[in-house]
Amino acid sequence: MMTPTGTDDLLVRELELRFYKGRRTRSRREHGGWFRPHSLHLVDVVRGRFHISHPGSRSPILEQGEAILITPGTRYHICVADPDEAIIRYAHVRLSLFGSVDICGLCSLPAILPAPQGKRLGDAIQAVASSRAALVAADIASVGACHRAQAELAGEILRHARLTEHGRRVLAGALRLLPVLHYIRAHLTEPVQRADLALVAGLSPSRLSAVFKQHFGQAPMQFLRQQRLERARARLVFEGASVTEVADQYCFTDPFHFSKSFKQAFGVSPSRCREALDGAGQ
Repeated sequence: MMTPTGTDDLLVRELELRFYKGRRTRSRREHGGWFRPHSLHLVDVVRGRFHISHPGSRSPILEQGEAILITPGTRYHICVADPDEAIIRYAHVRLSLFGSVDICGLCSLPAILPAPQGKRLGDAIQAVASSRAALVAADIASVGACHRAQAELAGEILRHARLTEHGRRVLAGALRLLPVLHYIRAHLTEPVQRADLALVAGLSPSRLSAVFKQHFGQAPMQFLRQQRLERARARLVFEGASVTEVADQYCFTDPFHFSKSFKQAFGVSPSRCREALDGAGQ
């Protein structure tokens, strides 16, 4: 992934991988279907073959040793091709910069990774899953192993990423507005006013809105609401939180207000957002 000169250290420090769900598992035909993942969905085929229909796939068959990278919101179909079950390693992750800028919105990623790149990705997924399972011991060594494994997985993903022109604009804006992005990340569960963000930025509210729209395509308060909805969706899907709980946590007036905003942002109601989650990784 190409980065602007002089920003490498900052980008490394600000890179964050959230591993929502993933493991090595068995997959059968009944696990397949049409899906639209909420986060970056990774699948490595350890054994077997899959039928796949995806806008970026050149072949209808995903072979053993290959892997897929499904970006958020991409509708695709996948199911086991052979009569017997297959073995996969899968993960749902969010890779972001500055706690709020999704890498998938900055870069292009290949839909299919051939072997042996697919195996490397799968090895990294399994290492993270294993290290997270070991965290029950709650010792420093296991925490360190988990951080190292997540850094390796992030590296395997970014190895195949290419920064787009749109991504360059967003990245330039993120670097310019870094204090505001930090403030937003730290106050997602607290009331925030536009004047608060303007003060942090050292700009007038109108100037901040203009700069934000130039780089992110939306006003700062819209960006803040989108970040709250993203975090709320992750809690609904991956943690089983209730609509009432996340609406209150992320500063929505009431569950009705939250549900209306959620459907406007994602096209489905909060109660239905779990249905298109897993793909082959049930």
